[in-house]
Amino acid sequence: MNWDHYKIFVSDCSIYDCSTPDLPTDDPGEWDLGTLVTNGSYTIPNPAEGKYIAIYAADDDNGDPVTIGGSYTIIAVKNTPATYNVTDCEELQAISDGHLEDNVYLLNDIDCSETFEWNAGAGFEPIGNNSDQFFGKFFGNGYTISDLTINRPGADYIGLFGVLGDGGELQNFTLDNVNIVGDDSVGAAVGYLGGTMNNVHSSGEIRGYYNIGGLVGEHAEPLGTGSSSVLLYTWDGSDYTYMHDVGRGMPRNVVGDDYVQVDSSKLQPKDRKYSLKMAQEYNEIPFYDEAKLITFDHEPGYNIVTTPIRNNEGNFFSVADNPSHPLQACTDKYGNNCLDDLASDDDKWSYKHDSNINYWNLDFGDLSGASRIMLILRGAIDYTLDADSLRLVQVKNSVGEWVNAYTSSQISSLGGSPRLLAIDLTGKFVSDNYEVRIGYDRTRINYFAVDTSAPVTYEMTELHPETANLGFRGYSEVNREYYWDHNYNNVSDQPLEPYAPQFGWFTKYGDVAQLLSSTNDQFVIMHQGDVIDMEFEYNPVEDGKERSFIFYNWIIYKHAKSGSYGQTVEPLPFKGMSKYPYTSPETYPFTPVNVSYLREWNTRFIQGSFSNNSSTVLNSSSSADVYGEEIVGGLVGYNEKLVDLSFATGNVYAEDSSYSHARGLVGFNDDDGTVSRSYATGNVTGDSDFGGFAGYFGGYEDEVIEFSFWDIQTADVTDACGNTDCESDAVAKNTTEMKALATFTTELGANSWDFEDIWAINAAYNDSYPFFIWAIPQDSDNDGILDQVEDDGPNSGDANNDGTPDSEQEHVSSFYNEVSSAYSVLEAPNTCTISSVTAQAEASLSVSDSGYSYPAGLLNFTIDCGTPGFTAEIKIYHYGELGSDFVLRKHNTNNNSFTTISEATFSQATIDGQPVNVVTYSITDGSSLDLDDELNGIIVDPVGYGISDLGAPVTGFGGRHNR
Repeated sequence: MNWDHYKIFVSDCSIYDCSTPDLPTDDPGEWDLGTLVTNGSYTIPNPAEGKYIAIYAADDDNGDPVTIGGSYTIIAVKNTPATYNVTDCEELQAISDGHLEDNVYLLNDIDCSETFEWNAGAGFEPIGNNSDQFFGKFFGNGYTISDLTINRPGADYIGLFGVLGDGGELQNFTLDNVNIVGDDSVGAAVGYLGGTMNNVHSSGEIRGYYNIGGLVGEHAEPLGTGSSSVLLYTWDGSDYTYMHDVGRGMPRNVVGDDYVQVDSSKLQPKDRKYSLKMAQEYNEIPFYDEAKLITFDHEPGYNIVTTPIRNNEGNFFSVADNPSHPLQACTDKYGNNCLDDLASDDDKWSYKHDSNINYWNLDFGDLSGASRIMLILRGAIDYTLDADSLRLVQVKNSVGEWVNAYTSSQISSLGGSPRLLAIDLTGKFVSDNYEVRIGYDRTRINYFAVDTSAPVTYEMTELHPETANLGFRGYSEVNREYYWDHNYNNVSDQPLEPYAPQFGWFTKYGDVAQLLSSTNDQFVIMHQGDVIDMEFEYNPVEDGKERSFIFYNWIIYKHAKSGSYGQTVEPLPFKGMSKYPYTSPETYPFTPVNVSYLREWNTRFIQGSFSNNSSTVLNSSSSADVYGEEIVGGLVGYNEKLVDLSFATGNVYAEDSSYSHARGLVGFNDDDGTVSRSYATGNVTGDSDFGGFAGYFGGYEDEVIEFSFWDIQTADVTDACGNTDCESDAVAKNTTEMKALATFTTELGANSWDFEDIWAINAAYNDSYPFFIWAIPQDSDNDGILDQVEDDGPNSGDANNDGTPDSEQEHVSSFYNEVSSAYSVLEAPNTCTISSVTAQAEASLSVSDSGYSYPAGLLNFTIDCGTPGFTAEIKIYHYGELGSDFVLRKHNTNNNSFTTISEATFSQATIDGQPVNVVTYSITDGSSLDLDDELNGIIVDPVGYGISDLGAPVTGFGGRHNR
């Protein structure tokens, strides 16, 4: 085996102990086979029988071979985040090409004015989207990206970054004079923020329709809200049509049996086979154990259906196509006459109330004398409503009171798409009154009837799939007007909203029919976007007969929002578990047969990391003008997470007359959204629900707006929020008060706003409104390196590990070295001060050092020690693996010569868990090593780590000219 890495850790832990590939990056310690390999091949001896090898690979380098003894399986490979540097707009765009999980460094200000011509006028393409989110870290280093254009009016998730996934970070940069146009979730920095943002700023103009913000379009859960089980599509004779969602969700369910009636008109033979497709298009991990198409051949005029009554799964009921007792009267919980809507099996649906529950009082006429009474219904869950606990079927007693025929615990919820079902009411009536009340939570109904016909006989055949090919398909267009109806022919390789990364060992692509032939804990484990293309045996129906279908599945699934266990394949469920996730001593049955299944089938490893739901916007601001139709904010459009220590000064306009929600800072603060220690000053205009600080307040108990202000004069709005449910603590102040320190300290208490380390007020900045202290670039030690650069360095800004931050020491400078793509440190005696220090690539010199290469470039520095003739001990630290066999080479820019400083000593250190190369040498003011040739206490010295090229002399003068 040949790996493009040179640092490898090896463990002999079992596959189930190592299934999450977050293995150590430093000393492997107690690992039996743990070892660190640097610049060389390595052979791993045979581990103990029954064990597995886990490899951690870090830092791409020289591709040395790794030989594995015996025939063992590699179970985990995970790269440390690679480093990617950005110096121009083309490199910024290229983040999308393989750098979505990298540590990205902006190394200078960049001009993106050319983007208005890119992509036929569509401009810059946002970094990251629904399916390929940006999970990396973007370090702006205080630099500015200017004149960025994005012109995609029909597209969602629009900004410099389209979707920032959980764990992704944006920090310390400015977007100046942007021109960004999108549709839904549009912001200057990011369209959809599921990660964290710190010290990011924007100016310019933002336009869109829905969820539009000056900096962030939508600031919400990183997991996406889409939820449905596996989707069933059937061949109807000319096309594939959406039929049902199938399966049962954990943790509420621990069994996966699910029977769904399939409309016989929508399942026709294709090439003399029944063709069905099972697609996983939402934010779950399904475990699919068995699929079975059940056919029922019977006399014409009937359907075979199932029931929502629990403990009757697997029981089938015949009902007439034209039921004996149509609905005659209907009134819902809210007094609406629902007869016209629910008497026919058509596209009319029950009334949708803001409440999550509804019930329907039904009258089917006189049912006396009937030996069999089947209540027929068709309905579906409405996921736009929150779930309350209400499921009941009631009849009236002799005094006209409603009594239970079935209680909530006896009734299952309906599916996410309409199913034709039957409830057996035979023997349930307790009086001569045959009215029925049926109630459900978050449910829409489109049909009720009663059938009293005698059951028909049928010939039943059970068919397992002959072939079942697992592969990737994507995500169908969905219409959610009444229920989630999917268009098979309109498919995208991206989900409709950001999904959490779900990871672990999934089933390999190919024919998985063998795994679906019985319920035996050998699952097809599907990932988002997967589909199983199934074919079942077809035999023609006898003359004079009709065929009905029930599709049986054993599917159990878990949603990413269930918690950390919802984001990884493990722990594997199993038939008979008492709960999920289960606890010891319960465990998946690792029998020899099941272990063999795991090894053979579940070999598709998808990498990811657990969600922490810690999405925040901190220390950020926007002066952009923001235009939209619905939910528009000066800083954030839609917010359900934390916004803290931030402000917006741009103008905000929302123009949808019925549902605008315009707000100075955040357009819509929803769910558990929190806004703290922030302010807004822009003018706010909208047709409804517009406020100086809050466009709309969702009314949830967990929403918080605190220690915040808005300028009542510039906003020209007197209310903090645009709706009556607002419980905002934002305070209105006039312009003079907004520019007074006392407003932010005395008004809310001295501890509310920090005017020592975070905020400042100065007439020269931000039009006298509060601004961030660090907005004025700081170089506290006057070494030419900004404090932010030094503070962002290794070891929390103490890169030479002397116990004091480098930005606070005049004799220590740390900075990001563009040549080595890692940090470098210059340390002089503490009686000296560093005036400047830079790293220069050898290739940029007018001559190069013949026979030597410089992996960290040459450090050009100037120090002032005050005393003429002073001898200074210099230490240079280079982070990262640079190699070995160094010499320290001096470049004399006066005569373009190179010499070796033979007295230099080299050592290795580990700081902040990272390898560091250290060289120590002495230089005297006015000596041959001091390039200014003066006894003035100032030392000028270009010097660098040199590695002798193969066959080159070890010492010497001279060089070769670079052309």
